[in-house]
Amino acid sequence: MPASGGHDHRGSPTGCAVKLPQIANQGSIFKNPAPRLYDDLAHLWPLISPRADYVAEAQFICELLKGALDEPEGTLPAVLELGAGAGHTLVHLADGYDTTALDLSPRMIELCRGTSPRTQVHVADMRSARLGRGFSVVLAHDAVEYMLTVEDIEAACATAAAHLEPGGVFYVGPTYLTETFQDHDSAGDAAADGHVEVRYVSYVRRTAADRYELIMVLAIRECGAIRFVEDRHLCGLFDAETWRAALHGAGFAIEQEWNAGAGSRTTDRIPHSAFVARRT
Repeated sequence: MPASGGHDHRGSPTGCAVKLPQIANQGSIFKNPAPRLYDDLAHLWPLISPRADYVAEAQFICELLKGALDEPEGTLPAVLELGAGAGHTLVHLADGYDTTALDLSPRMIELCRGTSPRTQVHVADMRSARLGRGFSVVLAHDAVEYMLTVEDIEAACATAAAHLEPGGVFYVGPTYLTETFQDHDSAGDAAADGHVEVRYVSYVRRTAADRYELIMVLAIRECGAIRFVEDRHLCGLFDAETWRAALHGAGFAIEQEWNAGAGSRTTDRIPHSAFVARRT
């Protein structure tokens, strides 16, 4: 999700001739309706959060994994991303890893198919998915901010643990921690591809001790018309200790912390906090 301070549509070239069906989100973490960026506005994602924005973090992850994995010569380590969205991180890993994407949104998974054709894809909830195979690495980025309760975080960490082989690595990167949250932060940007132009402003506000809301206002020009859309995202907000407890409870040993407050390492190569943990 494009955070404040701010991540190939494969359908009709203009997006004007395709009538997409409504997609139910039964039992999802989203309160119906789902955020529109993951539903009827998903075709805007490559403009709002282009894959080039993910290069630095993908390189950062690759460097971390080189020192953390002990794979036999000539093998491709298997990587699963929870909440992979359009696959804009995985596409940068596809040459050196066997990649698998999991996301709650069918439309984002369709984008992922186009972005990273070699990536296996699954529509599923990161709190409960079980794919029946093991991986060397599990990644989870800003999608974890849709975990609204401690139980949701614990379930997501348990999913990561269930898919990791012993010694496997879990990299989880919440956009905000309680310690790093900037209330009333805002950002804006604009992009176009010759068929669609979008300008947006995003704004975050804390709504409770453990919640915040991201509000996006978009001006979209396509099919010869301009429309204005408000898209609201309800997100969870937890401190570093809550994440540590969830990771430890799922059977992980935390090896590195980045941008996670006092005592952690800092880097500007990733736009969020990150925990690197090993399955014990």
